[in-house]
Amino acid sequence: MDTGEHSEAATRRPAPEDTTAPFGSAQAVRTNRIVGAVLTLTGVLAVVGALRMGVGSLADPGAGSWPLLLGVVLAGTGTAVGVRARRHIADVESFGSATRGPLLGLASIAAYGLVLPLVGFEIASLALLVFWLRGLGRQSWRSSLIGSLLIVLILYLIFVVALAVPIPRIV
Repeated sequence: MDTGEHSEAATRRPAPEDTTAPFGSAQAVRTNRIVGAVLTLTGVLAVVGALRMGVGSLADPGAGSWPLLLGVVLAGTGTAVGVRARRHIADVESFGSATRGPLLGLASIAAYGLVLPLVGFEIASLALLVFWLRGLGRQSWRSSLIGSLLIVLILYLIFVVALAVPIPRIV
């Protein structure tokens, strides 16, 4: 007589591969140092950009005030992560195929910023959203196109029509 244990064991999926690095391992330390360096560099670049925009004063803040503050916090956080790479590590995700999506998402945002002035808000936003939904989210073409069109329409109505924000447009 079958108790159900055999059929349950046959249908179990294998446990996902553990991609964490053990505490203090060379891989974990290297990963934390890389992350710290990237955060620090990003923060420094934000500070440089903020200074170019002009930070103004406390009484009259300029366009670069918030980017300066965020850049300093980001650079400080990155420095702390890099310096403390050997200590306080419970586990660290290794770089691998799982990092492909976030890296493609980041690259697509950079590309969006580059093409926005050339093709306008509508086309750049539509392309970005289709890429995110279809390429990264693996949605169907139909839902990707409909969802992207609706989101661009809503953003257009909010920022262009209602708030009159001056953004690059094709119309």
